[in-house]
Amino acid sequence: MGWEMYFKAFVIFAVIVGLGELARRLLVKFHILDRVDERIRRFLLKSIRVGSIVLGAIIFLGTIGIDISALVAGLGLTGFAIGLALKDVISNVIAGIMLIIYHPFAKGDLIDVKSFRGTVNSVDLRYTKLDNNGERIFIPNSLMFKETITVLESSHPSDAESSESTESR
Repeated sequence: MGWEMYFKAFVIFAVIVGLGELARRLLVKFHILDRVDERIRRFLLKSIRVGSIVLGAIIFLGTIGIDISALVAGLGLTGFAIGLALKDVISNVIAGIMLIIYHPFAKGDLIDVKSFRGTVNSVDLRYTKLDNNGERIFIPNSLMFKETITVLESSHPSDAESSESTESR
């Protein structure tokens, strides 16, 4: 196998990674993700970059003659095992994304969910943080997404919807 094969494989890798980078830049340039929360935007843009590098690496290895069927099967099984092991974490992250997108409550709102009550401090991808008389309560977002959320006092009184009892499902 000559250097031509390695050069061809490298060019293919570079094109795939370049297309991923082009997709990222177009999303930013044309403001396609402007309405999306900053944390989700960063996550999506990073996922595009990592995905294009992984795809390019697999195709690179296949082009230079390495049998990638075992590698792809191994990655699939690994992904399944990791997904199964991290199902609660993944559930919290997906619920966090949904809470950030749908905004059933805002920072500063006094909310009641299940047996927890407090003022919303922040919502990140894994937890919603409430403050209650000096206590900081971390509620997993999967619980926030499954349970009924009652907004007791809204920090945005002009928003009639946020002052009503809200159920997120």
